Amino acid sequence: KFWALVTYLQQFRDRETLHGIIFVTTRRAVLHLADMMRRTQQLAFLEVLEAWGCSAAAHRRDRPAPGRRRRDRQDKGMKGNEQTEVIGHFAAKGRKVLVATSAPEE
Repeated sequence: KFWALVTYLQQFRDRETLHGIIFVTTRRAVLHLADMMRRTQQLAFLEVLEAWGCSAAAHRRDRPAPGRRRRDRQDKGMKGNEQTEVIGHFAAKGRKVLVATSAPEE
């Protein structure tokens, strides 16, 4: 399935702008897929962002850069303002893919 995704996304390599969202079921899947995409040379033209739902544990962590992986992968959630930053960064011009659970608060 991953290589089918890579092949599909490569169709958009020559576009100046691209915005896509890939929904997965768990935070672990968000982290794993985003890491795989970042390490895949064929997708180097994309900026890969991450988002997932909020939990109480998220309020005890330092904020990472928008859309970037946390240093502590055991963290259970993203703060609402972190989610807002990621979505704002995603909406800006560029070639971006957001890997997310369906849980980020609106």
